[in-house]
Amino acid sequence: MTRYTLPVLADPPKATPGTVHDTSHVRDLPPLPDDPEVELDRALAAQLVREKAIIGVFDEGCMGMYNAIFDDAGGWTTPA
Repeated sequence: MTRYTLPVLADPPKATPGTVHDTSHVRDLPPLPDDPEVELDRALAAQLVREKAIIGVFDEGCMGMYNAIFDDAGGWTTPA
């Protein structure tokens, strides 16, 4: 079996302290009303903090993965 190794850089890049973004457009969130929607939002946020979850949808068409696309609603069938 052939083993591949990466060459060691003579002068590796230096880490930067971070990226600074312009936040002049950011405003404080105004007070929210005491209603059922806000109560539900707070409950869901608290649950996500306790029970971590990945939120999103897998897009098979992204990054040229056209061959990975199959009908999500129709299920998966194997040819006979």
